[in-house]
Amino acid sequence: MIARNRARLASLGIGNVTFHEADVFAWRPSRRYDLVFMSFWLSHVPRSRFAAFFATLRDALAPGGAVYIIDLPSHKVLTSIEVGARPRSVAFLPDMSRAYVPAENEATLAVVDAKAQSLVDRIKLGDGMRPMGTAMAPDGKLLYVSTGRSKMVLIVDTATSQVVGSIEAGPRPWGIALSRDGRTLYTANGPSNDVSVVDLATRSVTKKIPVGDGPWGVALVSRAAR
Repeated sequence: MIARNRARLASLGIGNVTFHEADVFAWRPSRRYDLVFMSFWLSHVPRSRFAAFFATLRDALAPGGAVYIIDLPSHKVLTSIEVGARPRSVAFLPDMSRAYVPAENEATLAVVDAKAQSLVDRIKLGDGMRPMGTAMAPDGKLLYVSTGRSKMVLIVDTATSQVVGSIEAGPRPWGIALSRDGRTLYTANGPSNDVSVVDLATRSVTKKIPVGDGPWGVALVSRAAR
């Protein structure tokens, strides 16, 4: 396989690629990388081995992450803004004036002034937090942030940039979505193969819905749109 790939790249005039053959579960990176790509081989790996392997990958990635601002009519990148290591999602205030970007590997939430196209704040979410999904309240006063293996959904006051609450949603909440009225939050919980339904008035889980293997995200669709 390696010989075949070498020949293929050579035929395309690409010569700046180095191949290594190794047991990825025994791999200890000697440097940090800007990008790590994996293909479909993960489907053949026991899930019990994922955690240690992904921890190795996380440590092998170079620090830093960016948000890119793109002009859609011209398809051109206007600028990029450093937001922290491993940005996972983005949520905007209702007036689109600010964007919030979780940096998973730094346990922070970057606040971007969308009009000035600049970083204005980094909100520290606390030790052990792994921020991932984001959902903005309809009035823009509160932002909900899932934290993966930390099990929590954090509640951030957008006026003060402070964490004002938390909800234990599931074993590893990843993607989240908020109902149109802002009363109910849904979290996709990968390891438990379900979606948590969270009553935000009481800040408690009222139901868990089995949905299949390893759910990652949630999208809400109105009945009228069906």
